[in-house]
Amino acid sequence: MSRMARWLMLSALLLCWPVVQAQQPPELAQISAQLKAPAVLRGEFTQSKLISGFTNPLRSSGRFLLARERGVLWETVQPFPSTIVLSQQQLLSRSDDGHTQVLISAADSSATGAIHALLMALIIADFDQLGAQFQIQPIAAERGWALQLTPTDALLQQVFSAVQLAGADYVERVQLAEPNGDQTDIAFAQLSGEPAQLSAEEVALFE
Repeated sequence: MSRMARWLMLSALLLCWPVVQAQQPPELAQISAQLKAPAVLRGEFTQSKLISGFTNPLRSSGRFLLARERGVLWETVQPFPSTIVLSQQQLLSRSDDGHTQVLISAADSSATGAIHALLMALIIADFDQLGAQFQIQPIAAERGWALQLTPTDALLQQVFSAVQLAGADYVERVQLAEPNGDQTDIAFAQLSGEPAQLSAEEVALFE
């Protein structure tokens, strides 16, 4: 199982309690107004994970597709091809040889909804969703905007010590710091809300 899938599963177990909407801090209003919110978002990602005690980070790259009504496709191209498909119904992994493994199913767990909500909130900067689980503070940015998210719940603090989001019209970077010293940096590029509709082939990937 990929590190991304393990991280999503662990996060879901700690985030599947009911979400209480938090009041959005006034300073986030300007960022919210700037952010684009397409129904479909496509882009590329590069991910670097630095494990505490090691010098060289683990790197991967690929493409992603976010469809608000369906879920997220996370397709790793390098170093090993694989795909994670996240929907409201299930979280599954698909290897390059076509083998599919259901990691979590809504039939036996409520965690899929929590994973779906968390990943969507991070990629599109849903401050209402994130504000229910994190304290959000603006921080200095070279361009655009940047935010520091500090978990407010003791269980969630076991997964993250801090999260940073940065971007302009879209979220362009997500940085995850873990209590054990591990750090993950995900950078997004070539972000586009066009075409606004999924193709028949893309729809099939969620099914």
